[in-house]
Amino acid sequence: MSTLQLDGFFVDVTLRRPDSGGTYAKGEWQDASSTDTIIKGSIQPLSGNELLQLEEGERTRELRKIYTFEELKTASEGADQTESDIIIYNGQEYEVIKTLPYLDPGPYIELPHCKAIIARKDKS
Repeated sequence: MSTLQLDGFFVDVTLRRPDSGGTYAKGEWQDASSTDTIIKGSIQPLSGNELLQLEEGERTRELRKIYTFEELKTASEGADQTESDIIIYNGQEYEVIKTLPYLDPGPYIELPHCKAIIARKDKS
């Protein structure tokens, strides 16, 4: 399938990507600034099998999956600590909690894309 054939299934969503980590200013933590970009994505509910693959504590959150042609990022820890990408869809913010990137073309990937599990931020 070409991307033209998929356009009817994809909608505009906002990708909010935090810039490199925040910092302490006068003893208080200041979050990093972020950059908003409009991307195309297909947002769908999770299947029962996809829910079972998540940790129990994650299953109680309001979850969705997104398919997109953009690489999405989860939070990282350690010296290069970063925050998760945020997807804004229908006025709600969703945090990227798991990614399954299929971006490198190869014999088994006909259409490079990224699948990600996203969780609504203001509910737990």
